[in-house]
Amino acid sequence: MQQIWNAGFLGPSWDMKGAHKSARRVLEDAVANMHTVISFSGGGKVLDLYHQELKRPLRQSLVRGQVCGIAFGTSQFFLFACNAFLLWYGSLTLRRQHGTSFPNFLKAFLVFTFTTFALVEAFGLGPSVVKRRKSVASVFNIIDRQSKMETDDVGLKPPHILGRIEFRDVDFR
Repeated sequence: MQQIWNAGFLGPSWDMKGAHKSARRVLEDAVANMHTVISFSGGGKVLDLYHQELKRPLRQSLVRGQVCGIAFGTSQFFLFACNAFLLWYGSLTLRRQHGTSFPNFLKAFLVFTFTTFALVEAFGLGPSVVKRRKSVASVFNIIDRQSKMETDDVGLKPPHILGRIEFRDVDFR
């Protein structure tokens, strides 16, 4: 796992934009120098370079897919294993008549099931929340910003205004 981390497959470099940066640079250079590439019949060479640069993002996305798939499968296994255990334990309790009835067991099972599904869905949104954290932080910075203009409550205030107010030649900066 440490090798995967060091290779940049986990952590902040999960972003695929960075992985495609060098491949994008090859295409940008080829388009910018299109006449040179065509005059020296370098189209095949550019395609080979582009293909080579896409191998790293492909490996990253494959490893990322495997890690996410294993994590999702494990979480689903534990979710349904807990449900199976609860059904097994409930059947033992009902069979031995330890002071519980079928309606009470069914209520407890449904509460447990719906609660665990809600928790699993909430934890499934974790990566999205982490990604959006920066954009939300900038919004709160704007909201919490103090105005540089000093205002005071001193001045004349008309008691009542009737009619229309019209602004002409007003600029904002």
